[in-house]
Amino acid sequence: MFVPILPLFNEMYRIKQGFEIATSEYFHTSKSEYNEFNMCDGDMNTAWANSTFKKVHAKFQFSEEYFPRKISMTSTSDASKSPKSFRLYGVPDDTLNLMNTFGLKQVDEEPSWIGCTLLLDVKNETWREQERKEWTFKNDKKFKALILYMYEKQGDWNGKSEYSIAEFQCYEYIENERSLIKRKVDGKHVGITKRIKTPFVGFSFDDINEKRNRFKLVPSSRGSLSIYGIFHLYLRNGGCILFGDDYYGGKLYMEFIKDGDYDFNVGLVAKHAENYVATGMNNILFNFYGKDLYVYGAERIGEKTMIAPNSVYGVRRVGIAMDLDNNIFEVIVDGKSMGKVKVRELPKPVIPIFCGGATSNKLLTEAKFMPRGFKNIVSKMEYENVIAVLPEKVSVNDYMLYGMQKGQKIEFDKPYIKEFVWSKKDEALGEGKVFSYQFKAKENVQKIKLDEVK
Repeated sequence: MFVPILPLFNEMYRIKQGFEIATSEYFHTSKSEYNEFNMCDGDMNTAWANSTFKKVHAKFQFSEEYFPRKISMTSTSDASKSPKSFRLYGVPDDTLNLMNTFGLKQVDEEPSWIGCTLLLDVKNETWREQERKEWTFKNDKKFKALILYMYEKQGDWNGKSEYSIAEFQCYEYIENERSLIKRKVDGKHVGITKRIKTPFVGFSFDDINEKRNRFKLVPSSRGSLSIYGIFHLYLRNGGCILFGDDYYGGKLYMEFIKDGDYDFNVGLVAKHAENYVATGMNNILFNFYGKDLYVYGAERIGEKTMIAPNSVYGVRRVGIAMDLDNNIFEVIVDGKSMGKVKVRELPKPVIPIFCGGATSNKLLTEAKFMPRGFKNIVSKMEYENVIAVLPEKVSVNDYMLYGMQKGQKIEFDKPYIKEFVWSKKDEALGEGKVFSYQFKAKENVQKIKLDEVK
């Protein structure tokens, strides 16, 4: 799976968490609305733009070395300023130190980047308005930065502002690791896939056969969060609760019982955002405020819009329908639609979020008002502890049934204690009688390579 490298630069700074964005120059205005960080703020309505130079570059510096294997770029509403021809270079750590010491002085001409690796050489690319494109490439080297060099744009030169990019992101590729578990609840063997290098929510696997919701509690400095039973969420004085899987598209639906008429928010948030709860920033949130229903960040970052005044007081059963393919959201209260809302696209993946002042909500596994074509993302499978199990006489085929490959190394989340017969001993008791007994031993199995299985 491809995992984003750059964080969201949505605080109007070009340096964040050891990452840095720099360009050879940008188009200056009194409001500074075309700065470099706009390329990575998760908002297609903001953009970086340069001035009159016909050859420019953008440098994306990392906090540590990565193996980039893909980039994505989104054009602005003016596709004529999109880069038609460009090159992408990978910059090793030692070369980057030289660059930062002596500076990238060249603007009109392509610098002689000795020690850099050419990763992409794109020519004659065509763009539509606000179009997102991806390029994958082979790479087995670590880099501390990427440099995007642009030397031809789609439209004619205008002598004022030539290039413009709405969004840019780069990705590294993380191999999926599969393993076997046995569920205590029914004894069924299940294939599992590790999500990313640092497991999100503290779980190290994602069930590939049966979806089960996972929760992440993010308390505020003065608040408290908890989960009762399986799906009863409790929030007080800020903080947020995130749940579910990573979503990149589809028609998602969740339904819950709203306990009281307190102020709270529910919606979706960009998983890799630094700040989950800043309303309307990295998220799109429906705000239940007493008798009124609002939405934060629907079409513009931070914007608050009234949807349904005097409509949600005393409401108990609420459904949220989220069409990620067409960017249309809908709130359904006690079976009545509050209208459909066109929303902006958040950086993927996204995950559901509950946050707010004081609220108690119970997620429902049985959806009553779900529109046709949507999928209930509240799982029907209850939680249970999982244990890694190796059958006594496991074969390669047993593992391959769960999607594993020969030569693949498998690492269990917790060591599996395998009990096996070490040896057998017969002891004469006289009168032709023999007492046979077995020595047993235990082995902690943490890792196994599939083609070593006998």
